[in-house]
Amino acid sequence: GFGSEEIRLLGNQFEVSHSTEHANNEDIVHWSEAFSVQVAEIDRQHIGLFDAMNQLYRAIQDGSGSDQVKQRLDRLVGLAKQHLLDEEKLMERAGYSQLTPHKGVHVKLLQDLERHLGSFARGEPDADLNIVMFLKSWLIDHIFRVDKQYVTELNAAGIH
Repeated sequence: GFGSEEIRLLGNQFEVSHSTEHANNEDIVHWSEAFSVQVAEIDRQHIGLFDAMNQLYRAIQDGSGSDQVKQRLDRLVGLAKQHLLDEEKLMERAGYSQLTPHKGVHVKLLQDLERHLGSFARGEPDADLNIVMFLKSWLIDHIFRVDKQYVTELNAAGIH
């Protein structure tokens, strides 16, 4: 299993902003303006994903019952799937030139997520933490590497 020291190190791995006064030590991701894609609706959804991820992580860390972990996981997965659809709709509306490859990234992400959810459903050890780590690195990497690429075109199409 993951030792608490490993978890702490993983928690620090993607620490981007200095902790603000309301940041909770139990949080695994911290929102900062560095993540903004200059589109209010997408930023709002990204913040919601960060929040749902922190709630899931806390449920795992607190040793909450598996029902609560499952409930928070389902909420996070639901938000993530809806977010990808909404993001694709906005990119379509803007006539985004990289829409096809971006959608491809989403397809692969959902396949990877389904694989992780399968191991969680089978009760494999550390499956819940593996999902959190997978989603954390995906969300942060995806925002910085992939989502930031559409900012100029979406803004130019009047989407802010």
